[in-house]
Amino acid sequence: MRSSVIALLVAIMQGFAPLAFAQPDKSDARELLLTMRYDEQFNLFVSKCQSNAQSLSAEEILKANPNAFHGITPRSRYWPDVVRILNEHYEECCNSYSAEQFLDVFASEYSKHLTPTEIR
Repeated sequence: MRSSVIALLVAIMQGFAPLAFAQPDKSDARELLLTMRYDEQFNLFVSKCQSNAQSLSAEEILKANPNAFHGITPRSRYWPDVVRILNEHYEECCNSYSAEQFLDVFASEYSKHLTPTEIR
């Protein structure tokens, strides 16, 4: 008897699982984001980030703050590592999200907080 009750509960839960994990339709929210040119704004952000990364060199950081690299200077044997790590950091920061991921996150948030009618 107990095993049949458990089997029934498992069957019921399996039936509800797709509903519990169903994602709301975000197509209207994505269309709104594209209408508001969020994709262009994202691309502009990435472009500005990369531009700023190129203009802010390790040398300039060191000039503004002599202790920025805890005593490592261009004369240090570790300086090439500082420059490499800084460039990798900029690359990772500027490219941590794709435009698709960015739009997906915002579409999810819009879908959570606005009704389909409000989005339309």
